[in-house]
Amino acid sequence: MKTIFNVLAVFVFIFYTVSSFAYEKGPSVSWFNAKDGLKEMATQHRPAIIDVGASWCVWCKRMDTYTYTDSAIIGKIESRLIPIRITTDEDDMKTVIRYKGQDITIEEFVEKFKIEGYPSTIFLNEDGEVLGVNDGYMNVEKLNNYLVYFELPVRPDMKIDEYVLREQLKLNPNDINLNYSLAKLLSNKQHFEEAIQLFDKVLLSDELEQSDILQIQFRKGVLLLQYKKDYQKAYTCFDKMGTQSDTKLVKAVSSFFKAVALVKQSKTEFAKAQLKIYGKNMKALNKTTVEFIELIEPYYNVQQEAQEIETLIQSMKIA
Repeated sequence: MKTIFNVLAVFVFIFYTVSSFAYEKGPSVSWFNAKDGLKEMATQHRPAIIDVGASWCVWCKRMDTYTYTDSAIIGKIESRLIPIRITTDEDDMKTVIRYKGQDITIEEFVEKFKIEGYPSTIFLNEDGEVLGVNDGYMNVEKLNNYLVYFELPVRPDMKIDEYVLREQLKLNPNDINLNYSLAKLLSNKQHFEEAIQLFDKVLLSDELEQSDILQIQFRKGVLLLQYKKDYQKAYTCFDKMGTQSDTKLVKAVSSFFKAVALVKQSKTEFAKAQLKIYGKNMKALNKTTVEFIELIEPYYNVQQEAQEIETLIQSMKIA
């Protein structure tokens, strides 16, 4: 049996090695390094595609082999964009590049775009402003969906991620994953009304996992609280979170935000009751309020929107 597995392993290795060589012999995108590419972008005043990867990244190599060798992809990139490749190996991270009039290291550049995994693909407009960032592997079809954006006679007044999702939703209007992705993307001050409608649409699906339902209730509640200022509906969303999960962290989040919604309605005593529940769960989790605020800050600015909560927490001596 061991011999059979060894033979199969050798066969698979040879198959992928041969197919990789077959692809690598063809043409590929001609990449600029970061320093020259950003300079070329400024000189030509053209948008850019930036491929961010590392020498050890298997999926980066697969994109090189299967995506960036496609003749249509090569043509679209090289005719309309400045192709830039950034490698994040240790020796490269201290390289200084010039971006939007400032000298920064590649390490700082990657941090600026919140790149956490490879491959990542950044799209910039002619002025170096971010149009979108895709995390993860992109096959030919997916990358082509993004490149179509640069072929439009007049680009729409939206980021590339939003454009791609809206185009896909035209073909699949009831796709839950697409609706959910667009709702998350639109969770901001300018588009919160549409995001709430999309979250409501997604919640009607019976395909959702429990974790998805909790996250949607949370995101919707934050939009209602922070932008729509509908504190009662926000309270209802956070209340549903707490009743739908036995997890202490979820219950802590639920109680904390219910308290915020109550404070906004001048229901201070009820808010204190929720903060007691929050404190009990935080103690069980062995976490402090400072750690909790760091956790939720990407979604909700406590310092800006709920100074009253800070005062209540201090008065109740919740750590």
